[in-house]
Formats: sequence, C-alpha cells, structure tokens
Amino acid sequence: TANGAQRLALAEKLGADRTVNIASEDLDAAVHQMTGGKGVDTVIECSGTQTALDAGIRVLRTGGQLTQVGIFGSRATVDLGHLVGSIAYDRDTWLRTIRLAAEQKICLRCFVTDTLPLDDWKTGFELARKKQSLRIILIP
Repeated sequence: TANGAQRLALAEKLGADRTVNIASEDLDAAVHQMTGGKGVDTVIECSGTQTALDAGIRVLRTGGQLTQVGIFGSRATVDLGHLVGSIAYDRDTWLRTIRLAAEQKICLRCFVTDTLPLDDWKTGFELARKKQSLRIILIP
C-alpha cells in the first residue's frame, strides 16, 4: 500500500490545489487559512476511519457535502452538533414554520416551560442537562 507521502505526491500530481500532511501540519488551521475560515465545499472520506470522518466533518463548510467512500470496520459515529443547520432544516422549512406560527397554527409558547433572567443561565442549563424542561427562554 502507498504511504502517506506517496498519496500526497499522487494527489498533487493529479491536480490537488493543496495537500495537508496531518502528521506534520494542523488540518483545521490549514483549512481555515485556505478558505478564510469558511471551510471546504466537499469532503471525500476514503480511509474508513473515525478520525478521518471526524476531521472531514469538522472542516466542512455550512452547506458543504460529505461523501463517504471508505468502508468502516465497525459502526461510525457522527457528532450531530457539527451538522446543525445542515441535517434537518433548510430555508423553506424555517419559512414554513415562521408562517405557521404567525398564522397561529402551531403554538410555540406551549414548548416553553421556563423563563429565567439571563443572570440565571446556569439554572437554565442545569434544567436542560437534567431534562427537566422542554425549552427555556433567558431574558436579558
């Protein structure tokens, strides 16, 4: 099998704009510098490793595309916190929800179980952590 240096050399030969050797360079910093902090448009994960999947998701821009090519030997996990805004709701969903709320066809206030002053944010976070609240509003 080809080692990392051989793979990077091949990628450059095939026209890669930039390669990153993660053994000697920080991937996140390199992507931040290359993209002005926006992240990459596309990640094609070919190794089938959790580390590469995590790194790929981390450097993907909002609305970017991940293509999983590598085959995992065990179940892969994904931190959905890195995918918020790109996995469940698009612009049309938000606009439809706002319209339904404005037409009073859905009750958003029904989901709010606690309203606290901003200074009590620790209490709010604790209620959420313990799952003792549905939604909490912090008022400045």
